Amino acid sequence: MYTSKRIRSYTAAIRKQSDKAHAGMTKNEFELKNTKRRKTVYIALSLFGIILLGVILNFSFYYGPSTDGWDSPYYAYFCTIILQKGFTALPFSFFSAKYIFLLGMSAFFKFFGIGRLSYAMYGTLALVLTTIIIYFIGKNAYDERVGITAAFIFNIIPITTILSSSGGDEIFVG
Repeated sequence: MYTSKRIRSYTAAIRKQSDKAHAGMTKNEFELKNTKRRKTVYIALSLFGIILLGVILNFSFYYGPSTDGWDSPYYAYFCTIILQKGFTALPFSFFSAKYIFLLGMSAFFKFFGIGRLSYAMYGTLALVLTTIIIYFIGKNAYDERVGITAAFIFNIIPITTILSSSGGDEIFVG
């Protein structure tokens, strides 16, 4: 059981350790380190806000699986076959050639069930992952500002919302 005396001694030990770590730093180095931390927090919050915007747009303008010739009903059908009979029960066709996509979607459907909400959640997960990848590509190619801008533009493009909620293999647009 922790007592207040133990907590105070633990806090004091942490302070001593922190003072030792910062003892060799000048005031400018310490401020530079704090500025970098603050910048990292702002970038993380900005990226979180952009991802949240994409999720809200994805659920607000839910397109859903289309039946006008798109592949999403077939993917749902093949995912149910995988869940019921196993992966080897798939007939050989153009759709069964997309094994990794079907395995990922089947695993997702196993946990959340097959339905419109699962389609939306799977697409939203793909949207979030693609947004993070786009941010890192922009960051590595130029800087953080370009990565944030690219992620924001990607999330507000209407085709992103349509494709990430359609349930087809176009979910991973990036």
